[in-house]
Amino acid sequence: MTTNFNEGNSIEESENDTPCKALFHLILRDAIEKEASDIYIERYDKLYRARYRMNGELHEMMRPPTKLSLEIRRELKLLFGLLEKKVTPLTIWDKINNKISVKYKHPKIEWLPQSNPQPYIRIKSAQQEVNLSLSILQTSYENYRIQLFNQKYLEKPLNTDIVELLTATNTGLIVITNPSGEGKTTTAYQILNYLNKHDQKIITIEQKRSYHLDGIDHIVANPQHPSYNDILTSIRNQQPNIIFFDDVDLEDQVTIKEAMNYAQNNTLILAAITAKNPKTCFKYLQNTGASTADIKAIIPSKISYTTP
Repeated sequence: MTTNFNEGNSIEESENDTPCKALFHLILRDAIEKEASDIYIERYDKLYRARYRMNGELHEMMRPPTKLSLEIRRELKLLFGLLEKKVTPLTIWDKINNKISVKYKHPKIEWLPQSNPQPYIRIKSAQQEVNLSLSILQTSYENYRIQLFNQKYLEKPLNTDIVELLTATNTGLIVITNPSGEGKTTTAYQILNYLNKHDQKIITIEQKRSYHLDGIDHIVANPQHPSYNDILTSIRNQQPNIIFFDDVDLEDQVTIKEAMNYAQNNTLILAAITAKNPKTCFKYLQNTGASTADIKAIIPSKISYTTP
């Protein structure tokens, strides 16, 4: 689903916007400008707030009135295709002509839930293309996390010397690690963007959609049965040169062992793993039984950036 906010569905202010829609668009616009990686919209009994994650840290940005929470929730779900607007016209009996007439002057409007297992959209704002991925936490209320994947991040300067050194041969495992929200996926896609050449078959396997690059096959795991191992088995005949795993679960030893089999047989494995630091990540991998001889590098996410 693509929504171009510069053409008709603008997040710029409009005379027809309700206050809640304007506020929700303001939050999106502000988060994009501040280069936030996540937006958290959270409702509690006496608290309603919007927080951004920037450089791995959460910052509270605003506290809208709690009475606006239901309308903002509706705007968010409409944006992600989780609600559909249904207009039911009023039917009036016309006694003079002995028939039913349909009037749209005061229609009944309903918001119907829709099935969207991967709430994901692509928007354009101020010449920036940003992919948004939504996850919902069901508590006493519904709380939301919106992840922002700005395509412009992939154009940041890359330390190509390090990348060339690590990817000189299409074998082995390269792990990008850091705590949540510190740029693992972005760094991985920077590297993939650099490696995306005509002589490379690249496949990404992810729990949710993030960035998009032409020339790369993007696979999203089934949200009901997110088994990376099943996908690995199904793509064997594609003979990929490079496979990228996002958000690998270190408890999934079956997938890790299958990935290491690829890494030993002319496939470069790039994996994003959440861990406190590279040392902790290495210990986890050792505990899964992964061959340390095939681990080419475990790097913090921002190692790929050149220094200013």
